[in-house]
Amino acid sequence: EEALARDLDPLFTGRDVAVERRGPGRWYLASHRPAPERPSPSRLLGRFVDPYTPRHRAAVAWDALLGELEMALHDHPVNRRREARGQDPVNAFWVWGCGQLPAEPPDLMPWERLYTDAPAWLGLARWAGVEAAPMPASGVRPDGPHAGAVLVVDHEPRDALAAADGARWLQAVERLEREIAAPALEALRSGTGSGAGRWDALELDTGGEAAVVRLTRRSLRRFWRRRRRMERWLLVAEGGRGPLH
Repeated sequence: EEALARDLDPLFTGRDVAVERRGPGRWYLASHRPAPERPSPSRLLGRFVDPYTPRHRAAVAWDALLGELEMALHDHPVNRRREARGQDPVNAFWVWGCGQLPAEPPDLMPWERLYTDAPAWLGLARWAGVEAAPMPASGVRPDGPHAGAVLVVDHEPRDALAAADGARWLQAVERLEREIAAPALEALRSGTGSGAGRWDALELDTGGEAAVVRLTRRSLRRFWRRRRRMERWLLVAEGGRGPLH
């Protein structure tokens, strides 16, 4: 990766594009010219990228740069060594997740702590002054030291669906239920919570339209409702028709 960075840096010179490398596999581009919006790589696994490649006028300058990068990668010594070892070559740049940082952080964030492994969410939380940390290896427990509203962001089930990997999706949902949802549900049922506080509600947002499920201590007493496993709630139909069967 260091050899690639060293040889590709000259291609960014004079193009109003700065490259920041924040760790293995994490490269960031900064520019005054916004890059065209593209979906994340996890949504394109196994698909042709042409339908997702922007073709409008604002994308022309970026297409020229990305094309030069592809040509530089085509016969790069790093890729020749990778192919000799039977590994896939690094043959293109896919620029995605672009956005403009607001001039000022928000005055109020609805959460007091964030748990996630997503770099974008971690950066947003830290910029806004919210405590943020990667997902603990043992899961997020309800008896932690932090009271108040806690947000947990886990993209693994979504990424597994995007890759059409059913086994990976089931494993991700089972882990989410075991390490996060089940302990939180027990804390809500027993009336205990972080620190000296009490858990009053849980919300599950699957990221789709009309896909927010809210559970309160009062709703837990509705014993006549049939229980569902967590993965049934994650499959929410479009248009708010409820869980799929």
